[in-house]
Amino acid sequence: MWHYLFREAPLRIRLLLLAAILLLFWVLSSVAGTMVLLSAGYDLSILQEISPGEANKYVDILQILQIIQSVCLFILPPLVYAYLVSGNISDSLFLRVKLHLAGILLATAALFFSVPLINYVGKLNSQIHLPGFMQGINAWMQEKENFANEVSSAFMNRPASKIPVNLLMIAIIPALGEELLFRAVVQQLLIKLVRNTHGGIWLTSFLFGALHLQFFTLLPRIILGSLFGYLLEYSRSLWYPIMVHFLNNTMAILFAYFGNLSSQMQHLEKLGAEKTELPAVVLSILLTLTTLWIFRKSTSRSQHYPAET
Repeated sequence: MWHYLFREAPLRIRLLLLAAILLLFWVLSSVAGTMVLLSAGYDLSILQEISPGEANKYVDILQILQIIQSVCLFILPPLVYAYLVSGNISDSLFLRVKLHLAGILLATAALFFSVPLINYVGKLNSQIHLPGFMQGINAWMQEKENFANEVSSAFMNRPASKIPVNLLMIAIIPALGEELLFRAVVQQLLIKLVRNTHGGIWLTSFLFGALHLQFFTLLPRIILGSLFGYLLEYSRSLWYPIMVHFLNNTMAILFAYFGNLSSQMQHLEKLGAEKTELPAVVLSILLTLTTLWIFRKSTSRSQHYPAET
């Protein structure tokens, strides 16, 4: 069996294996996207027309490509990697340990308590500008940010009947796939590489944030990614970061559709971003750290299964 070949492989071989698997599925995602578009009757030349300012016009195509790419790059590679290195996917990807009520409530509370901090860091991030000699890079980053925001707006501005599609594309698939890849695989490899749990978690969070190519919202994504990372590290169950990731993305969808209907929802979305709310940021940090500490104490490591990554 193939998994016997990599079970005892050193760390550098496992890193190369993961890179090779990701490259393979990146190619497969391109092939799959092409085949789906052709079977749906689209002309491939249309892909050259998708540029800034055109997202609303090609939103259906963008949704198809987004789903295919997310499945091929985030869900399938970790499953293949886990099988090759251990043969036991559920143990290797921390899927054996189930959720329990106390953990669910504490993980959810940690997410909500972190909102003012994330909003505040997001505001600081948006004010960062590169020096003059790096204006070319700054312009490229701004272009990527604007196009990503344009695509997100195109998805969110669809009729309410499209909410189930957005939930699948923006909440369910990313929550499952990104946690499988980044927390269950990459984080474990980087912890071993740097020989430090915190270093591995934060380095993974940086890669998680950078992947989105939205550099003016990089720092809040790093904070959010670190929350997901510590939830896995403390519980040894991937279901907690998957759940919180899903909840966070679902909240974003609901804010986009219904935020203008409720002043309370609008205030929550901006909580911590105003200078007058700096005490809320400090309180956010204290409550989030305290909740994570309680979460760690409440999750019994005696029921955990060893993962081989």
